[in-house]
Amino acid sequence: MTRQDSSIQHRRYYWLHRLIILNYPNLNYGLRAGCSLLSLLFGGLLLGDTAAGITASLGMIAALICGADEPKPKFWRKGAASCLSFFIAPLLLLSGLHWQIPPIVLFFVLTFGCAMFSVQGPMAARLGIANLLLIILSFPAPGNQPLWFAPSLYVLGAVNYLVISRVWQLLWPFKQLRENIADYYLTLAQYTELKCELILKKPFDNSELLPCSKSSPSLPLMASNYCATCRVNPIGSSRNSGSCFFSQKSSTSY
Repeated sequence: MTRQDSSIQHRRYYWLHRLIILNYPNLNYGLRAGCSLLSLLFGGLLLGDTAAGITASLGMIAALICGADEPKPKFWRKGAASCLSFFIAPLLLLSGLHWQIPPIVLFFVLTFGCAMFSVQGPMAARLGIANLLLIILSFPAPGNQPLWFAPSLYVLGAVNYLVISRVWQLLWPFKQLRENIADYYLTLAQYTELKCELILKKPFDNSELLPCSKSSPSLPLMASNYCATCRVNPIGSSRNSGSCFFSQKSSTSY
């Protein structure tokens, strides 16, 4: 997309940006998640199976946890990988229960596998947490439904949320980038304000910069106390009286 196309698209949806109440981050994200959740529940209500809509909403929550809705390069490829993991992880649990494998063994292996996602970084760790959540919510296995039914609903809910998030990003382009820059500037302003308060304080006390200065005595005070102790109570023979390491160090170095 060229710069001219981006400006045309920005002017096309400018009327949305004039609704200032929709530009608040928490409200904007809440409306996006609410639209996805209501669409899933309303679809399940139309089909006469509200439980299926609720089950599909778990996939939406998993996509929200793993950050699949965030704008990023290769959005659909990474979203497809997340949806595939949402299908495979609960299917492994349900298949193991169908083959009468002890649940404690299944949970141990699957939890270890989800924890190993963190090796690839924080985003992969979030994906592992989302998979573990779906694994826990899939237990116990329903007896009157095929094994692939619940994982398919998870994928449906995640895909629905990704589509709505992508449409939302087209309506509010560069919104998250502006919010991140605003957060950085706010943090920089707080740092500058605290630094000015510290430097402009009269008189400037360096002891506030040392967290251990109030709890432990300083090194020169310890050295002077030790030298005084050596003069009063000499150790060893008389040639050691009145002299110590600190006094020799101060006389030779300074």
